[in-house]
Amino acid sequence: MIQKITKIIFIIFICFDLFLLTKAIVVYNNIESSEKKTAWVAYCLYYKDTGRKGGFVTKKLRVILTDNEKVTSLKQMPSIDSIDRDTIPPENDVVFSPSLFSVRNLPYIDFKDKVSYYIIDDFLFDKPQIVGFSTEASPKDKTQLFLDIYICYIGAYLTISPLAIFGLWALIAEKIFKTSKAWSYFFIIFLYKMLLLFIL
Repeated sequence: MIQKITKIIFIIFICFDLFLLTKAIVVYNNIESSEKKTAWVAYCLYYKDTGRKGGFVTKKLRVILTDNEKVTSLKQMPSIDSIDRDTIPPENDVVFSPSLFSVRNLPYIDFKDKVSYYIIDDFLFDKPQIVGFSTEASPKDKTQLFLDIYICYIGAYLTISPLAIFGLWALIAEKIFKTSKAWSYFFIIFLYKMLLLFIL
């Protein structure tokens, strides 16, 4: 009985991940129906970050967008401190941050570049997401566009939740029902989630 419950919980989590993958595929196949925007780069910076307390290194790109008129008036790229960020809409201050070993590539962006991107929205997102961010000279390929979309759905799904729920169930099964078999399923989920975080 305990093993059946464990398998059911495991299958539910797998089905939800398949649901997210299906959502990403549907959005990718219909990306041209999504809102597409064009803007110009007023500021950009590539850097690496280990977070406040260390941990996984992430490659980051920060881009501040504006319109053609404003970027034309700039003689050189301003420093981040000289930009009046109160006048910049939050959606125009964008940070891309794949992990150091991610299969996702940061777009190659330079000062005054014209860029285009898609806006996708879903009830799973807390806010609309930017995907396919690239210049006209170096458009994003299909694989990278799909990974952009997929990571939006993976990010919307709290990675720690299935681990916490399954870990709690494995602990209950071990302490109350005296079986440790649920832990093997827990470690499968754990390794799968860590792999996704590592490569995406």
